[in-house]
Amino acid sequence: LEVVGGDTQPVGICGSGVIEAVSELLSNGIMDETGRLLGEAGEKNYFTLWKKEKEEVILTQKDIRELQLAKGAIYTGILLLLREVGLRIDQIDGIDLAGAFGSNIDLRKAIHIGLLPAVELDRIQYIGNGALDGASKVLLGEVSKRDVEEIGKKIKHLELALCEDFQEEFLKAMSF
Repeated sequence: LEVVGGDTQPVGICGSGVIEAVSELLSNGIMDETGRLLGEAGEKNYFTLWKKEKEEVILTQKDIRELQLAKGAIYTGILLLLREVGLRIDQIDGIDLAGAFGSNIDLRKAIHIGLLPAVELDRIQYIGNGALDGASKVLLGEVSKRDVEEIGKKIKHLELALCEDFQEEFLKAMSF
């Protein structure tokens, strides 16, 4: 158990911790590929991650379902964007993860639960705060405003929910 803030008792679980916990529940047969808790955990509708005296941190069936919806949407988005440009997952050069959440994800476990495509770990990199870095490059003159405007003209919005295969792919991506 790793607690943010040093030598203190946990009071909850962060998003990257939920990914790790769900991966472990799946690996150890405590949860099935549909996300359903099994055995005693299934009867209680939660799994105890940490307990000391009257304090505990639990992962509920609802927590798992919420992760399942998010990971299903993310994976479906990746799949449909690739399909839109005529590529398969095995043709991805790399994956850049941005933001604070991306910096704390255990990549093996994110791939194990189907949050990220199954690519070699060395093809996934954390790039930090991508929005701030981009804005800084423009403000510092590393990239011109004209270049940014040209890039902006090339961007195409893809409304995933309107894609023909969205529902079917989303339902497939819900499984762990």
